Amino acid sequence: MGGLGAPPKQQARVPIYVGISLHDQPDFESHFLQLVTNTFAVLAQEYGPGNDFQKDFAKLKKALAGQQSTWKAPASHHVTQRFFGGSKSPQNMKFLSSYQAGKCLGIVVRAVIYVPERILAGVCFPKAEVENKFPHLTMMVANGWKPVNSNSILQSTCNEDGQFHSAYINLESGDLAA
Repeated sequence: MGGLGAPPKQQARVPIYVGISLHDQPDFESHFLQLVTNTFAVLAQEYGPGNDFQKDFAKLKKALAGQQSTWKAPASHHVTQRFFGGSKSPQNMKFLSSYQAGKCLGIVVRAVIYVPERILAGVCFPKAEVENKFPHLTMMVANGWKPVNSNSILQSTCNEDGQFHSAYINLESGDLAA
């Protein structure tokens, strides 16, 4: 006759990622909307008000207002510090053991990278350990693009041979005239 055995051991769960959440920051929604608005105001000033960027801006505003649009916000606005993907590698476990949940860090978006009808990502330099070579905030995505695509956009445009490399270096060093 069988008896009840001990319950299975609970495995320690590893998160998919840890990051700096922007939703906890005061007035995040209004600052975010202002950042998007300012980005497209600069584009209008640079390229004129009748450009295709303004059509994208109208779609972005619809998405931000909760209306149907080809653009959407990622599930959360955050700066990824480390991507685990469920892996319990020694490096991941060491990082996780020193991670301080709930610590408040300010994030300042220093520049925005915009790929029309695809992605909008903010370049930032948090005062915290970040695994990505190019720390950023994926702001919005469109047309089947995923937030992870912002990594490849930043790699290709800000790396040593990328068209924004010198601007990125200037931003990283604190030069506002990037």
